[in-house]
Amino acid sequence: MAWLKTRMRAAQGSGNASQRAGERDAVSASRRVVLRRAFTAAFPYTVPIMAGFVFLGMACGIYAHSLGLPAWVPTLMSVLIFAGSSEFVVASMLTGAFNPLQVFITAFIVNARHLFYGISMLERFRHVGKKRPYLVFGMCDETFSINYATPVPKGVDRG
Repeated sequence: MAWLKTRMRAAQGSGNASQRAGERDAVSASRRVVLRRAFTAAFPYTVPIMAGFVFLGMACGIYAHSLGLPAWVPTLMSVLIFAGSSEFVVASMLTGAFNPLQVFITAFIVNARHLFYGISMLERFRHVGKKRPYLVFGMCDETFSINYATPVPKGVDRG
């Protein structure tokens, strides 16, 4: 009789496991639908931004090369500095006598507008949860204009 109870518990446990797996699959499928809707809604707006980033990145690389900097410097700057205009300023400052404080202050002044972008979007990003700090941090001129002027379609995740 004990073996029968054990078998019944095992059968119930596997049913719960398959039920949990089914729930996970349903959540995963609904997440894919939400992501597909967001991608479909956002993609037409991102193509011009991507084109601008590609050409500005190439221009920054050519400019850095013309200053005599090795190819890895503009690449590293594009990874570490999330501000295109500062990359141009820092590239020119790297060729002279290097003063880290001067570079920091100059980059801060050049990019101070991003503070106002973030502040103006705080209300719009109020209900996006853990994504909010990145959405505010990841704001640039182009994404700010699109996020501020374009309404989010119904059925699309706001963050």
